[in-house]
Amino acid sequence: MLRHQTAARVTLSIEIAEGGLKPTIAVRINSDVDQLVRAMCFSKEAPITGLVRGTTGFV
Repeated sequence: MLRHQTAARVTLSIEIAEGGLKPTIAVRINSDVDQLVRAMCFSKEAPITGLVRGTTGFV
């Protein structure tokens, strides 16, 4: 589990304990957070094997 996922789950756990979120909503949010983090980290994507070059002069 990634650090961001852990932080999101801890926050949700605290809110649930304080009565802030219904457990069913927390499950949906956890699922969405997991999907978002996997997408942002390019999880399960083909690895980049070559050099990556841009079209600008920015290095």
